[in-house]
Amino acid sequence: KKSILIKMLYYRVWLLLLYTISKALVYNHERTKPHQHDWDAIGVDPRIANALVSMGAKIPTQVQCRAIPKMLKGEDCVVHAPTGSGKTLAYLVPIFNQINPERQAIQAIIVVPTRELGLQVTAVARRLASGTQTQSRIIVMPLLAGSKLRRQRLWAWASPPHIIIANAIQLEQMIRLGGLKKMPDLRIFVVDEIDAFFDDESLITDRNALKASFLRLKDFTTKSNQRQHIFATATIEQPRYFVQSKLQDWCQGRQPLYISIGSKRSPPSTLSHFFTCCSEPSKRLTAARKILKKRLLLQTENTTIFSNVVTPPVLIFFDESRPLHQFAQIFQRIDGHRVGILTPDSDLDQRAKALADFRSGRIDLLLATDLAARGLDLPQIKFILNFDPPKNAVSYLHRAGRAGRMGNTGSVITIIHEKERFAFERILNYCGLLDDLPPDILLSSPVNT
Repeated sequence: KKSILIKMLYYRVWLLLLYTISKALVYNHERTKPHQHDWDAIGVDPRIANALVSMGAKIPTQVQCRAIPKMLKGEDCVVHAPTGSGKTLAYLVPIFNQINPERQAIQAIIVVPTRELGLQVTAVARRLASGTQTQSRIIVMPLLAGSKLRRQRLWAWASPPHIIIANAIQLEQMIRLGGLKKMPDLRIFVVDEIDAFFDDESLITDRNALKASFLRLKDFTTKSNQRQHIFATATIEQPRYFVQSKLQDWCQGRQPLYISIGSKRSPPSTLSHFFTCCSEPSKRLTAARKILKKRLLLQTENTTIFSNVVTPPVLIFFDESRPLHQFAQIFQRIDGHRVGILTPDSDLDQRAKALADFRSGRIDLLLATDLAARGLDLPQIKFILNFDPPKNAVSYLHRAGRAGRMGNTGSVITIIHEKERFAFERILNYCGLLDDLPPDILLSSPVNT
């Protein structure tokens, strides 16, 4: 009898174990099966859902799940979510969902702070347009720094696009010069990286141009009270005050809905953060070259371990006063790296080529100013090097946010000298990183300068 009871007990345990495993497999299958139904569940047109799946966006992110249903109802929205969380599709999907492809008229305008971000958003929008099965194709027109306004004006007159993706100055010029006349079908107006227009001193002219465009659009659109306004950002201080004091007037007095996702003061949790302290500012280049040669020692309380965190491609941020071409020659001629440069002073074609080469792997180092810190989606990056520390916490968050996107891992190393330590620790404290930051990285193996 005892043996029978033992066998029955074993039998029940095995049944329970098999049941648990089967439930886990079913749950896992539900999570990993094709997610078109997830897009459907938040109100996305099946044709657009299919296009998203073909682009690799099989499942909506948290910010997309929160924002898209509200936008589809026509509500004005401020979307405040961390870098790399999917904000671009969060506003593109509702635009595509509401556009009438059969109506050849401007129905949506998206304003971005930089040409590079505009090119990126244009590429995503065109991929979505090409994958959406409609009788008439949705046309996307970029109106960015370096665009030939005469050609764009003729395009807008002869065959109006459905979507315009613009920089603020070019949009204002296009409206002022008569390139964009009455737009009764304009339904959605988006401003991406809205905080940059207010916080970045170099964008004061852009902010004035953006405000001027808003004022002109009030006269141009016959149903301005029905036009939807969407603002996207990763970093704004005092968001409620920002919305009420700066954005409510732009929404014809309506209170936009504030949608907040995740921690706004912290970079992606998948990133690791390190720093190294130089005795003199002149030693930065030596430190950077050692880091790029993977000559790192991470000092812990009990031991010193070799760290191999640096893997190309690497995005290196510099202060705008630095002679990047001189650094590029050193990294290229002496250390053998393939180097590109991205600065506001670079020729527009050179900027485009540098980004294209970096994305394709033709170069392994991209030397950049904070021009590259906002919005750019470079999913292959796992390593950020701050040759110069950022000026503030917002800049640190945007720089760090070029890595660790959509849940990927990455590392950020910042080079400082002793006089910068206090200011840098304040940045880390703001970002919630000070207590968790490892001690100073020790640089081993001397490098000839």
